[in-house]
Amino acid sequence: MKVIKKKLSEEDNDADFDGQEKYLRKIAYWVGYFIFEFNDLDDTVTRALAEHIDGHLEKNEYAYIFLSGLTFNQKVELLERYCNFHLKRYGNDGKHLEMKTEAEEIIGQLKAIGKIRNTIVHANYYTLDKNGNIKEKTRFAVPEIEQYWVSITRDLLVDKINFMIDFTPKIGEFSEMFLERLY
Repeated sequence: MKVIKKKLSEEDNDADFDGQEKYLRKIAYWVGYFIFEFNDLDDTVTRALAEHIDGHLEKNEYAYIFLSGLTFNQKVELLERYCNFHLKRYGNDGKHLEMKTEAEEIIGQLKAIGKIRNTIVHANYYTLDKNGNIKEKTRFAVPEIEQYWVSITRDLLVDKINFMIDFTPKIGEFSEMFLERLY
């Protein structure tokens, strides 16, 4: 997803009101589907963490309640710290180096999809310009105002949805593998 940075000026009024309604109708379904899949991924991360924190109990109610109050980024950060803590404890033999590499890869992918989720959820879909971009955010950088524009297309959303559909089961598999190899 390419981000375009522009300085705000009074002359900038490239809104495409004619294409906006068509764009919203086309994209709304895919934004909703993306959010459904992201919520499933978020829940999978929460359940995996709860299992580890509750000491592998059959029911992880207390940890789940606690973790469900955290943001996705906080859960990913907690998962990263949890993995790093245990991997440092066990040294640098081949088995643990492989787990560390896999943990870093999964955490990197979780951070990336979290960033994409924030862009998709918080973008202003009513600011469609003639180039097919919508406003992601506005930042006040003294003395100017900067606007960040992105192109959120059906193809981008479908690609990220398919990624999450394939990636979500890997979280559970990694969690089980992590437990097996550590204990």
